[in-house]
Amino acid sequence: MKFVLGLALLAFAADESKKVEVVCPLDGTRFTATEVVRTDASRGWGGVDADFCPHAYRTFPMEAYIWTCPKCWYSGNKEGFDPKKPPDAALKAKLKGALRPALPIKPDARQEEIPGWVKYDLSAQVEALRPSPPLAIAQRHLAAAWAARQAGAARLDDFDEWVEASRAAGLEKDTFELGKKNRSDHDLAACQGLEKEVAAGKFKGTDLLLRRHLLAWTYRRRGENVDALKWLDALAGTKGDNSVIDESAARLRASIEAEREQQKKAAAQYARAIGDAALDAKTRAECQYMLGEIARRNGEYPAAAEWYGKAIAATPDAALKKAAEAQKAKLP
Repeated sequence: MKFVLGLALLAFAADESKKVEVVCPLDGTRFTATEVVRTDASRGWGGVDADFCPHAYRTFPMEAYIWTCPKCWYSGNKEGFDPKKPPDAALKAKLKGALRPALPIKPDARQEEIPGWVKYDLSAQVEALRPSPPLAIAQRHLAAAWAARQAGAARLDDFDEWVEASRAAGLEKDTFELGKKNRSDHDLAACQGLEKEVAAGKFKGTDLLLRRHLLAWTYRRRGENVDALKWLDALAGTKGDNSVIDESAARLRASIEAEREQQKKAAAQYARAIGDAALDAKTRAECQYMLGEIARRNGEYPAAAEWYGKAIAATPDAALKKAAEAQKAKLP
């Protein structure tokens, strides 16, 4: 019965999406986009990180939430391409020739060829030119960071030894086995256990290489980039031993760079947002908490402690206060 229920949960975890034909409201370009109809990310089956990044179990729906015109680079969610709500003439004039993609985009590029974080960054540029409030712009850049995080940590499912190492570390539990436990918390706890085994000299040769990569990969998946980089540095000395690991490590590093750039942009907008005297106490504390998270994930611990402290003092939300206290307590 447990096995059958587990299979049913895994089947339901698969995302449902559909192809839609889209017309850019800025220049009339027609292209095909993917609309996410359903995803288990809404249930947190892939885990929810401490900065509230929700993961799907095995997919990357964030890659499809934002659509980008491959010619003029206008970007937004489904509503942003609603023909009944086109941008007004003033916004069109602002946007024309003003958008700058973080990576080159071919004029005939399919949506799948444009990284999600690049699309979110362009969407943030659109919001800045409207202009939208700083908090809305911050949230687009934060989503860009999350998209880089998720897509950057691609699984190595075709590498049997890697999957076996992951299973041995307790990182392959399905949703049924985890129950109500947050997968992100479980993964980080599993990493701490694996680190102790590595430190004790339990693994040698290829086994050690796999565990170092698994630690780098898992920390990267959860946006814990200080720890991810530590293990990527440990892998650097064995570059050339395994091409699959080498290619994955390069992807992980590149995605960390992309995430950190978006986090910096988000932090600048969160700082602007809390400068608004009209901001309510709950939202202000949420911004302060997020500034603490961004600082911590970049190794800026004194700044993180200060922002967490402000959030703790200001928030009327007991859950946020508890989260800020927990994160502050973990600082070195």
